[in-house]
Amino acid sequence: MAVQFALTLGLAYLVASLNVTFRDTQQLVTLLLLLLFFLTPIFYDAGSVPERYRPLYDLNPFVVLIDAYRATLLRGTMPDMVGLRKMTVTSAGVKVAGSTGRSKMATKPSGRRLRTFSVYDSTQTTLPSGSAT
Repeated sequence: MAVQFALTLGLAYLVASLNVTFRDTQQLVTLLLLLLFFLTPIFYDAGSVPERYRPLYDLNPFVVLIDAYRATLLRGTMPDMVGLRKMTVTSAGVKVAGSTGRSKMATKPSGRRLRTFSVYDSTQTTLPSGSAT
């Protein structure tokens, strides 16, 4: 689950940082998610994919995760550890790339940092003038 979380978080950081610069990213992400949805082996076994398409099919990062969940939950066996190790390295790389992209997008071209908002801003102790209480 940690591998899946790292992959998802890294992809979210990458997409968010790209969406700041390129507004059409959201349409591309929608298309890619639909494509990945049909290429992920949820309702069919990955073994049913023809062998000649297998190298292309294995580029989908969720194939390894779904096979690992299937092995553990449905077959009661250990998942493919080689595939999970590769997925761990890939997830770590995507997470680092996403975090780097996120931190680069947090600064404007002028070098000034963008203001980040939080639920509680400790620097503001009084209500601004003119606001209702």
